[in-house]
Formats: sequence, structure tokens, C-alpha cells
Amino acid sequence: MNHKELSFLLKNISILYVEDDEDTRFEMSAYLELLTQNLIVAKSGLDALKLYKEFKPQLIISDIEMPEMSGIEFVKEVRKNDL
Repeated sequence: MNHKELSFLLKNISILYVEDDEDTRFEMSAYLELLTQNLIVAKSGLDALKLYKEFKPQLIISDIEMPEMSGIEFVKEVRKNDL
């Protein structure tokens, strides 16, 4: 698969991006918006879980170390709901 084909496929994929650090979240969101028209951004694992249930994104990119709910805990909750 070449770069153009990959870009075309990503444009239509919904991505949930989870990052608690504001600067990192801002920079990565700007980059991800170049790849997809369907970007959903969360500030925490708890916010991400709510957004996941609402939008059911096709791809999740998550920070691991976050307060309240880690990225690992978030993914475990997603897996519970999807199995």
C-alpha cells in the first residue's frame, strides 16, 4: 500500500485520541486532523470512555499514564463493552 492509498483510507476512519497533557494534545491533534476528517479528542480516560460509547471510533490512540483512569484501564473498559 502506498502513501496515497493509506491517506485515502485514513480520511474516512474515525480516530479517538486521548492525551492529558494539553501541549501534546494540541500538537498531535493538529497532525491527526491532517490524516482524518473524523477526529475525536479526549483529555482523560474517563472522558474518552464516554466519547467511545457515544461515537464508537474505529481507531484509538491513547496516552498510558493519565490521572483518574490510565490508558490501560481505559482500553480494558472498552474491551469489556465490545466483547
